[in-house]
This record gives sequence, C-alpha cells and structure tokens, in this order.
Amino acid sequence: EKGWASQACLDMALRTREFAVVAEMLLFSRQYLDIVPLLVNQREVSFRIAKLLERLENDKEALKEDPDLMEHVLTEIRLWRKEAAIAKAGGLVAPDLVGCEKWLPELIELARAEESSAEK
Repeated sequence: EKGWASQACLDMALRTREFAVVAEMLLFSRQYLDIVPLLVNQREVSFRIAKLLERLENDKEALKEDPDLMEHVLTEIRLWRKEAAIAKAGGLVAPDLVGCEKWLPELIELARAEESSAEK
C-alpha cells in the first residue's frame, strides 16, 4: 500500500536532483548499501552520515539478516573519506562525519592530531 507512494517520492526526488531526499528514502526503505554510493556519485554532502549509522545500528532485523552489513557500510564510508582527501582538487567532497566517532573511532585520533599540529 505505501510502496507506490515511496516509489513516487523516490522518483520525484531523483527527477528534481534532491539527492539528500533520495538518501532519506533509501534509509526509510532500509536500502542501506545504496546510500553511500549514491552520496559519493552525486557529490551530496548535506545528508548526515551519523543518521545512517544510527538507523542501521538500531535495525536489529537487518543486522541479523546480514551480520556484515554495518562493517560493509563503514568500509564504504572510510573509502569515501580517503578518496576525498586524495582528490580534493578533483571535486570529490568529504562526507559529513560529525557525530560518527562511535562507529569510526579513528576520527578521534585524527581530531587529536589536527589539534596538536594547530597548536605548534
């Protein structure tokens, strides 16, 4: 019953190039593995990655069906962050990782290293 409405919203968001809305629709429909590639390919940075990780962490059914799902999504995010750091001039923007330290603890070390270099 709500499947057609979701599909109509997704189609409209794609046509209007509202990729953050598309990501929200994918999140709503639990298509977690499609979100990061969409964000990378469309250079969409307004979508909060922490929202994806929070929702995924709380989706016990999806994690039960695929125990490696969270790690797969985290791997995609890490790769995106690394590629963006390498390709700054190429237009690839880094993901919004605010609030993601729980799932990406290396962000804490990066922040400490940046603070240390800024103090010198």
